[in-house]
Amino acid sequence: MGAPDEAIGTTTRAGAATVLYGGPGGVTGTGAQQFGQASAGVPGSAEQNDLFGSQVSLADLNGDGKGDLTVGSSGENGSEGSLHMLNGTASGVTVNGVRAFSSGTLGVSGRYARIGEVVLG
Repeated sequence: MGAPDEAIGTTTRAGAATVLYGGPGGVTGTGAQQFGQASAGVPGSAEQNDLFGSQVSLADLNGDGKGDLTVGSSGENGSEGSLHMLNGTASGVTVNGVRAFSSGTLGVSGRYARIGEVVLG
């Protein structure tokens, strides 16, 4: 679940994404994982108004049968935005092999692209 208005330390609206797990009894907070741009292994840095977690999706993107986490950060670098993709494993989501896309890496800088404002899964 996304929490784009989450403060990370004293950085307001930096944002975070939390993965909750469960079983036959339902969803639980046990084993929950939280990610943000201040998390080790996640590219970027937590900045005010990044809105990391503005959109989230958990879907098998690479066909390995595990849920991969896609996180939008629509306020990154003003309104340029960014998108982070974290791989799913048998034991949960990992930052190993994380991929990040921004207006710069996609060649659309200066167009107020708001990358990550909409994430489909």
